[in-house]
Amino acid sequence: MEKWLERYIAVEPVERIVVGCPTMLDGSESDTMIRYVQPFVNRLKNKFPNMVIDTMDERYTSKLAVRAMIDGGVKKKDRRNKANIDKLSATILLQSYLDSLKIEH
Repeated sequence: MEKWLERYIAVEPVERIVVGCPTMLDGSESDTMIRYVQPFVNRLKNKFPNMVIDTMDERYTSKLAVRAMIDGGVKKKDRRNKANIDKLSATILLQSYLDSLKIEH
């Protein structure tokens, strides 16, 4: 992922990177967050020191993605494909992030 980001940032104007953070229902950090996501975010901050790296709570994005697929008439076979769910979850996460920026301003 980091190599891909490096190549992408070299050719596209990127203002910031948003990383989904898996948290527990009470909002505390999950094992996945501590073990994988936080080290990834730290590596990104080191690799791209002038880039804004933000994190966003990703709770429920997969459930929202599946619900959107059902509501959109996506076939059950396609809803079982994790890659499809992940893509839509990322879209939901990014939209939530952008909506949060509107609220702040």
